[in-house]
This record gives sequence, structure tokens and C-alpha cells, in this order.
Amino acid sequence: MHWWCLKRGSRNTYGQIGRKAFLVLGTFVLALAWPVPQGWAEPLGGSHSEGKHEETRQKTTLEESLEGHRAVARSCEEPRGFRRIAIKGGIKFAQAGEVFAFDKREIRLGRCEEVEITLENTDNVRHALMTPTLNPMFILEFTGPGKQTARFVTPDEDITLEFHCHVPTHEDLGMEGVFVIGKGGKPKEKQMAAERRFFEGVGVLVAVEPRKGRLVVDHEEIKDFMAPMVMGYQVTPASVLKGFKAGEKIRFTIDAEKRAIVKIEPLMFTGEGTVILADMRKSQIVVDHKEIPGFMAAMVMGYPVKPVKLLQGLQPGDKIRFTIDAEQKAIVGISPMEN
Repeated sequence: MHWWCLKRGSRNTYGQIGRKAFLVLGTFVLALAWPVPQGWAEPLGGSHSEGKHEETRQKTTLEESLEGHRAVARSCEEPRGFRRIAIKGGIKFAQAGEVFAFDKREIRLGRCEEVEITLENTDNVRHALMTPTLNPMFILEFTGPGKQTARFVTPDEDITLEFHCHVPTHEDLGMEGVFVIGKGGKPKEKQMAAERRFFEGVGVLVAVEPRKGRLVVDHEEIKDFMAPMVMGYQVTPASVLKGFKAGEKIRFTIDAEKRAIVKIEPLMFTGEGTVILADMRKSQIVVDHKEIPGFMAAMVMGYPVKPVKLLQGLQPGDKIRFTIDAEQKAIVGISPMEN
């Protein structure tokens, strides 16, 4: 399970030691708490003024997080070269004022080069290597100690792309670096502007906070935008969240310019009806069901069933309650009802 994926802020020398000490303590607390407990996104209690400050800070963090994952460069479709890179990460590579770090902090690569990254995690905790502004995003994440390998293709342009560990606080504690592609440089504004504005994702709600206009969702890969992870997002307008609760599967639309979710649709629907036919050979059921609010009017209808074992024991005339996954276009849950 992933946690918040946060973009680092600017680093100030003033107060750095105290900040580092706080982050060190937080890191070990987080490590002990893994995986994510329910309700982890809820701010801690405090005075009204403290709550207001926390809400403002969280909003800024979420906006920065999306901004930090906006694609600014696209991988080549046809690589022209190949290279293997070994990177180590862990406590032993930290410098003064750091806790974790990568052994390589600047890696020079060619344009349109396929790169095989072998990440060696030397600690007994979760580390990751992510290049969030590359389209598609590259991420290699696991709990060590050990090694894992993955590949990506560099862009066909001179650009500098950041990489970091997206586990909470690890980036601020030193786990960051840059890939210098070709001569390196900042992204071109016209290329940034040319990226798609709207992105569609599918996931399960982890937390819903209508009053604060935000949610946390455990989502699949959002093509051309973000790797699969648990992520917090602002929602605008907040009324879009009305009626949704944790545990629901949703489809959502992100406006990259607003850095917020602007549309949410449910993907799970519950119906009741009478079995007409249960065909295990074809993994199908025909059911005479009542209206399924938000999905379908009352009718006799055939549906695929996944997994097929849900049909075991069903006979014509049985009264059932069933769950439809609109994304899979199939019934994914069946339970008997009293006749």
C-alpha cells in the first residue's frame, strides 16, 4: 500500500537541524506503522486555529503534490541506445544533515536511451525511486534489503529530470537526485502546455472529507499522469463528494491545470432480483431485477459473472442481491435473499 506522495518544498538553512530531527522521528514512527491504517489522512485534533492552519497546510501540500507530478517530458517511442545503471539507497549513503540517500545523485543519460535501473535497497524499510515528471512515470519501489530492476526510456530532448523516494519524508531526508538527459536543462514551456489537461482514473476511496473538499483514493495507473498509488487530491467543487464514502470504487477526472478532481462517478451498484438462468459454462446469469438506481431500469437482463464460482448452487427462482462493477461490466458479488 502506498502513502502520500509529496513533492518537497524549498529548503531553508534556518531551522534545518530541528526540522531534520523531527522528520527522523516521524520516519521511524511511519516505518513502525506500515501499512497505512484507516483514517490516516485525518488531521490530528487541536485548537480551532491549529485546525485551520493544518487545513491550509494540507491543501498546499496536495496542490504541490499534483504540480510535482505534472509531466514535462515524454519518453521516446523508439529508443536509440541502451544502458544499465545500478543505484543503491539507504542510511549508509546519507551525508551530513541527512538520514537516507542514494549513492548516485546526478546520473547523465543520452537522449532516446533505454535505461535499465537496478535499485539496491540496503535498509530493512520501504524505499522507492520515482521520476514523477516523465511521461510515462517511472517508479521502482519495494521493502528491502534486496534488489529490483525496471526500465524506462529517456526523452528526445536536453532536459534535467528529478528523481526521488516518494515514501513519506524520505525525499526531505536526502533521497533525491537528477537524471541529466543530453545537455540537461529546464522543460520548455510549450511542451508543458501541450500536455493533456484532463486525466481519468479508477480507484477505491480511502477517505472522504467533504468539508475540506478533498479525498484520498487508492488508484490504478492514471495513463500519462501518475503511477498506481494511494494519493490525496483536492476536489472542486466540494459538492462533487456528496454521497460518496470510503470503500467505494469510483471513476474520477483530474483537471491538471486546476490540480484537482472535478468529476466523480460510482463504479459499484447494488441490485435485487430473481434468477432466471445461471449458466456456469458461459459465466453468465439472467436475472429479473428491480431498478438499479443510477445504473439501469427494472428489467430482465443477462450479465457476465466474475468469478464464475459465484454461480455455484444458484437455481431459477432464487432471490438474490448482487453487486455490479460498471468498469468490468460484470456482476462481482452475489448473496442469497429470503424468498
